Amino acid sequence: MGVFQIKVGDVVLKKVNKMKNLILFLSVLFSFITKADIIAYNERFMCSEGNDQFLIIHQHDWGFVNSDWELRKLIKEKGHFGHWNNYSFINKIDIATGDTLYSKPCPPMRELYLDSLSGAVLGVSTIKLDNQSVFVVFDAEGFLLYEGRRVDLFNHQVKLSESVTNFLIWYNQDHPDFKFGLNGDSIRLSFNDFTGAKKEIIVRSNLREIEEVKIEKSHRKNRDKQKTKGRFKIKYWLISLGLFGIILVWYLRKGKARSGSS
Repeated sequence: MGVFQIKVGDVVLKKVNKMKNLILFLSVLFSFITKADIIAYNERFMCSEGNDQFLIIHQHDWGFVNSDWELRKLIKEKGHFGHWNNYSFINKIDIATGDTLYSKPCPPMRELYLDSLSGAVLGVSTIKLDNQSVFVVFDAEGFLLYEGRRVDLFNHQVKLSESVTNFLIWYNQDHPDFKFGLNGDSIRLSFNDFTGAKKEIIVRSNLREIEEVKIEKSHRKNRDKQKTKGRFKIKYWLISLGLFGIILVWYLRKGKARSGSS
């Protein structure tokens, strides 16, 4: 009787263990399913930010990206900042004139923020599909100061949640409380992370490289002006010489005509 009870107890224990394993498996599976994406992100999206002087507009079409496999491979290799990007842009509009001050290729973003002091623009993204950027900062002229990636979040202990394919949630969706500013070549960014905890990211921008590019661009513009002036002077002297030649020929012919008539 004792032996039988022990065997029955072993069977019950094995069944209980199997049941626990099944519950654990189902809970893991359910967790995966809740984070799994039914379809790939394919939104056509637009957001904007501005003040009394300028309007910043971002728009992207991820349905177009999903339909082009070669483009998706190119994005994975080189990112979004290139001539191949005809699917995601950021534009700065002068409200008084309606002129587009710049139009730049960029990653897909969900929110924009404008720094009133520097005119810099912060764009933040929660899109994971075919995108490695989590935030970008452009200066007032549209030059890219910094591209933030997942490693920046890890380096600053930012907690996040992500779905299998589509989304990487790293800031609080209800109360993000983004604040950012430039200090020399540093960018300081503060916000509430996924859990609601206040976080701060400080990174070094590409300001020095951009200033060098701007200086070289200014020098090139001045050189072009000098070349244009030089060409104008040459044309002026050629035209003057041509006119002088015409007048001289006319004068000589007139002199001959007079001498012939006399």
